[in-house]
Amino acid sequence: MYLTAQRVVAHATKAEGINAFAYGHGPYVWQGTPPFTPEQNPGTLFESSIDPVVPPPGNRVRSYLDVLTPDETPRETIERAFEHLVSGTPPVRLPAMALIGPCWFRFSMEERLAFGWRSELRALFTRALPLAGRA
Repeated sequence: MYLTAQRVVAHATKAEGINAFAYGHGPYVWQGTPPFTPEQNPGTLFESSIDPVVPPPGNRVRSYLDVLTPDETPRETIERAFEHLVSGTPPVRLPAMALIGPCWFRFSMEERLAFGWRSELRALFTRALPLAGRA
């Protein structure tokens, strides 16, 4: 499963919002680092949550959070891994990546958002996580 959330700004209106997407990979299971990146194999889109003021495409991305984990990963496991991520030390550089249990995380954000990186990641995760239960 690939969950992604992006804080975006519409070029024309300057409106801002968070869009989230969930993709499935089927019975593809791995241990440790995923055998592919979201760019190599995003999976099949099965759900999205689009802010009506910033529908894709063509928006500027201010921040993003990617989570890649086997489709069978329980939501509670994803939540625990995320909490471990945000309770850790700030990233040295962006984009940052972390493997926590079966969950691979990648995130980045504009410098102005990086001071509050934990809050920003929580906002993105809150938007993406509900989509995980629909796989």
